[in-house]
Amino acid sequence: MVSRKSIREAFMQQARGVSSVLREGRPDPKALVERGIQTRETIDWQASLHPETPAPAMHPPNQLLRQVALEAKRAEHRARIRSLRENFRQRPEEARRDFDTARDYRGPEHER
Repeated sequence: MVSRKSIREAFMQQARGVSSVLREGRPDPKALVERGIQTRETIDWQASLHPETPAPAMHPPNQLLRQVALEAKRAEHRARIRSLRENFRQRPEEARRDFDTARDYRGPEHER
């Protein structure tokens, strides 16, 4: 049986973000991406697929051509991740505006 202290320590490590073990029940980011579900974790997982400075995978004969192609691929991926994060942040604002609009049209009556 696990002692209370170790459970508390494990919880505090996870809360601080220094734990090497993920919380139980956390969904697999790859499975969420395949289903089209976006969370902060899935966006971060997609960003980790192509980090800012990856090692080149292919070696075309022209060094300049390779650099241009890699930089274009990185820029495209960074732009996609940036737009995903921006859309993720804007969703609550859009919902808040929708509720404000509904409240304006409803008037002083009680919500049903």
